[in-house]
Parts: sequence; structure tokens; C-alpha cells
Amino acid sequence: MKKLIITVIVAVLCTGALSAQPKGSISSGASTGIIDAVLGKSIKGVITSGGSSVTLGLPFSELKKEELTVYGGEEVTVHGITFIAPQPAPGATETATKYFAKVPGLKYYDLSLKLTLLPCNLTVQDADGNTYDEVPVAGYCWTKQNLRTTKYVGGEEVANDTLYTGADESVYGRLYTWYSAVGLPEDGSGDITTKQDSKGRVQGICPANWHIPTADEMTALQTKTANQLNSELHWVGPYAPFANTLKFTAEPAGKYNNALSRFEGLTTETGFWSAVPPASSSITTTTLMCIAYYCDVPFTKTVYLSDGYSVRCVKNKDE
Repeated sequence: MKKLIITVIVAVLCTGALSAQPKGSISSGASTGIIDAVLGKSIKGVITSGGSSVTLGLPFSELKKEELTVYGGEEVTVHGITFIAPQPAPGATETATKYFAKVPGLKYYDLSLKLTLLPCNLTVQDADGNTYDEVPVAGYCWTKQNLRTTKYVGGEEVANDTLYTGADESVYGRLYTWYSAVGLPEDGSGDITTKQDSKGRVQGICPANWHIPTADEMTALQTKTANQLNSELHWVGPYAPFANTLKFTAEPAGKYNNALSRFEGLTTETGFWSAVPPASSSITTTTLMCIAYYCDVPFTKTVYLSDGYSVRCVKNKDE
């Protein structure tokens, strides 16, 4: 297979990276149908449960047994091979085992792989009873809509959430300070480690068994393009309209500028909080992932903890 050299030019201030996936199809002859060659040895194929064979390429030196828990409907990469995990039926947990590896011109190799497949096609409710769809993106299960709750799961009122004046709450959700998102006092006196579970996750204002995105989860999301993430409607700018191919449906909810006491950026930008804390207790800023109308990729931005931004939640994999 020929190596591909891809040159990407990204606009100033857009620090994300575009990805390209030129594809050629190879017939597997198995029940899974066609698989696509993707950049070198990386092969994308649809896996079904029950031990079906698929056509893959894997160097013998990298052959290992793997046991992974993944969300159905998303891609998972094992030793350079990218699988599309099937979506279990709602409420079901399925296991896929034992696949075989071969690409024309290479030898046959066994790939002992066990995938425990979790559903990510359900819905979840917040403390106010608002319902959100689930969508698999970048290896994780996310809420498909911006959070709009005014309460934590225990019933306590969120201290500082705002609704963009004149905006449709069901579309854009509410804007939260970082403190409100992770559930800490607005004066900065709290310690985020007190909010972490045994795996370092922070539930914050998310529903039970969900959490505020970690740094790794947000970094994974940032590998996607605006065209993959952004909603088909509501955005303006040179790259609109967007295809929303991953169905993440990022809406341009703008932000709340606390210093100026005003809303900014409706229809032109959005930002999503993570649980990443400031570098020290004396610092009042942190970083978040933003998407702006002038950029075709997400980028990282330093913002004030007291400003208002959107929240998307990630499902706990052990639930």
C-alpha cells in the first residue's frame, strides 16, 4: 500500500489538526461485508458479535490478546487496526470475540480480541427531568445536547447558571461557570479532588453515572473537525453549513462574559468545560475546547473560571 503525504493548512488561531481518510475497499467475503483501507496498515471494518471473520492486517510482532470495553457505534483502535464496534440493543451488553487477520499479500494471523460492547443509543435525564440523547464520539458516550439543568442530582440549586437572552434553551442549553459545572464554591475556595470518584472523575452537574469530561476525553473530542461535530443549523461563517457527520450536534451557544456582564457569540462560537482545574489556587483561568465560526477545527482556549460556557457530559464506562 502506498504511503500518503498529506499537507494541511490551518488558519491562524486554529490549533487543532485536520484528518483525512482516503479509502479503498477490500472485499472480506464475511458476513460483515466490505472493509476500507485507511492510511497504511490501519483497516476499518464493521464487527458483529458472535465471532465473524473480518479481513485485517496486523504485523505478527504486534499480535496480542486484548480485552476492551467500548461503546457501540464508535471506533476503537487496537495495535493500529481500527474497528467500528456494533451498537447493542438498548439496555443490552454484548461480547464480540475471536477475529482473524489478513490483507492481500500478507499471511493469515489470528487476532484474539474480546470486546465488551456497551450501548450508547439511549437517553438520560438530569435533575430537572430534561432528557438528553446519547451519542458515541471519539471512543466515549456523550450527551448529544448541551446541559440545561438548574439542579445537581441531590436537588441543590446550581449557584451560577445563565440562559442566553432570547435564545432557545432546548437548542442552546444553559451557560455555566467552571465552578458550577464541577460543583465547587464560586469564590474559588473549593478543592476539586474532593469531587473526584475513585477513578478521578467529577460528576458535577451531570446526571448520575455521568461526569464532566476529563482532559483525555476532551483531547479525543478535539481530534474531530468542526464539520464532524457542529450542528447543521444555527451556525454562521465561512464553513457553515456543517454536515454533523458524528451527530455530536455542537450548537453555537456563545458564552457569558462575567467581567462585562454580557452574553457574546451566539451563532458564532461555543466552548465546553472539562474538569481540568487551574494550575494553582491563585490562578482564575483554565483551558477549554472551543469551536469558532472562522475555524474548521476545534482549538484550546484559556478562559476565566467565572465566565459562562456550555457543558456536555460523558457516560461512566463502568456503569
